[in-house]
Amino acid sequence: MKKITSVLCALMVLMSVNAAPAAATRELGKPGKIELQAAPRLMQLVAAQPSNRAPQADGEFVSGTYYTAEGSLYAVRGESSFEDATYAIPSIEVVVEGDNVAITGLSIYIPTGTINGKKEGNVITFASGQSLGTVQEHELFLLGSADNGKTISDITFEWDSEAGTLTAGTMLAECLSATALQRIAFWQKAIFTATKPEKPDTVTVPESLELKEYAMTYTDYQKNPGSGSAFIGIDGNDVYMVGFSTFLPEAAVKGTKEGNTITFAPNQYLGAYGPYDVYFVTGAVFEYNADQDTYTASSEVYSLADGKYIDRYTSGLVLKGVVEKAVMPANPSIKGLEKDKDYGYIITFNVPNVDVNGEGLVASKLYYELFTDIDGTVAPLTFTPATHTYLEDELTIIPFGFTENYDFYVSRIYLNDLYSADWDKLGIKSIYYGGDAENATEIQWYTIDKGQAVDNINAAAKATKVIVNGQLIIRQGEKTYNANGVEVK
Repeated sequence: MKKITSVLCALMVLMSVNAAPAAATRELGKPGKIELQAAPRLMQLVAAQPSNRAPQADGEFVSGTYYTAEGSLYAVRGESSFEDATYAIPSIEVVVEGDNVAITGLSIYIPTGTINGKKEGNVITFASGQSLGTVQEHELFLLGSADNGKTISDITFEWDSEAGTLTAGTMLAECLSATALQRIAFWQKAIFTATKPEKPDTVTVPESLELKEYAMTYTDYQKNPGSGSAFIGIDGNDVYMVGFSTFLPEAAVKGTKEGNTITFAPNQYLGAYGPYDVYFVTGAVFEYNADQDTYTASSEVYSLADGKYIDRYTSGLVLKGVVEKAVMPANPSIKGLEKDKDYGYIITFNVPNVDVNGEGLVASKLYYELFTDIDGTVAPLTFTPATHTYLEDELTIIPFGFTENYDFYVSRIYLNDLYSADWDKLGIKSIYYGGDAENATEIQWYTIDKGQAVDNINAAAKATKVIVNGQLIIRQGEKTYNANGVEVK
């Protein structure tokens, strides 16, 4: 989950730097220096999927809770950029007394902050620069801007009685001044609905159904190899798959079987991950090969949180049946050492969930270990609660897929204060305990380029990812590529 840091840090930054908002994208990195509800560090696709929260007709504009339906809230991150923090405000409170309207809850820093306005027809107008209150000795104000932050204007909302929605006609900017757009957070195109959103049901696997383990291999959106573990169960023509989601590994999707073709419908709800709703966006069509016990996806498959954050993205996805035996695991690899300008070094890696012959491994019996090399002296890398807050004990040999949703993830680890500039190399090896035996690979080394200035993310990740007609499109510079790396003219 997100690391939480003092709101004072964010406020002091803005006292000297009136930061301009960055593009609404998220890559690797720990999110903003603001006090708000904990949420995972996620990787964002630019174009959000259609909202699942359709407003319903409510008629009269009355007091009550109004729920965030569309739009985005951005809050300051680091020294010079903003990040999506919409999840932090799922609803606001509205009080209507005649023509007088009060709205509470638009502020990410001061949840009790209230603005007061007047209703004329279906339009409610609030004077710009109203005080939201004080946090850590800093008074905050809500300002409007009808031209996307260039000049100050009154704040307006319009009530749609047929749709039951309250739509902001201006940017809502949370600022350090009542008369200057020194933004530390702002809403864009905010829409709130009077109808409480209902979440769809998740898939329930029949209790008596036997699930078989499969090893997943694929290429991720950065063109790096990826691994995972899934379980499949067949009940007549119904097929259940558990484990595709990295955020919700116990979540299931349901498909249908026709011959050797298994089809999973798109947009199946996987559940809530912190404040985010996760969906199996693309669905999937697999062809089953009984001789090899493999399921091969016909196209890219991915799931998203909140319609825009990557849960798992796969291209060339293959599921291979697992039979436990004593075998040598395939060599793991370190993909890179990346430096985030706010949070330090991140190691990215891949631990294949297959053996040297490409056969699947039992995920619960696969581990990996990291090493450092300083002037030829090799030592295992030990993680402790002193450097990684959510560890309860020291950790050296790490279970495959381990995460505490904070510093450790399926294919990356935030090194925090553990990183040393003295390191010459980083190493990784896989250890497999299947078949009541221990088999370990040789250490696979990655040479650190100490002269390389890696800021935020590696070069391969600096592309913009956009979903167009349900397909992932990657734009890098003036060129556009599909998910398979083929240039689109």
